[in-house]
Amino acid sequence: MKAGMSSHRAEILFKISRRTVINKLNKKHKGDDVGRPKMLSEVEEQHLVDVLIVGAEFGSLMTKLDLRMLGTRSVYFLEVQKDT
Repeated sequence: MKAGMSSHRAEILFKISRRTVINKLNKKHKGDDVGRPKMLSEVEEQHLVDVLIVGAEFGSLMTKLDLRMLGTRSVYFLEVQKDT
């Protein structure tokens, strides 16, 4: 927020709730994560990205459903690998 700008003006200008602006200024927001919790760990996400890159290099076309199924299978595969 610019020096001297009121929280009400910031609310209108940036379309953010006034209370959110005030909480941010008072450092009441904890942590850097915003949004919903992550569903994949960093390792699972990187594995899925690697699989998608290989598929793209191969020239494989994928629909949204294919991506969802691949994600589910990748997570299951990594869980099985952890157990053995």
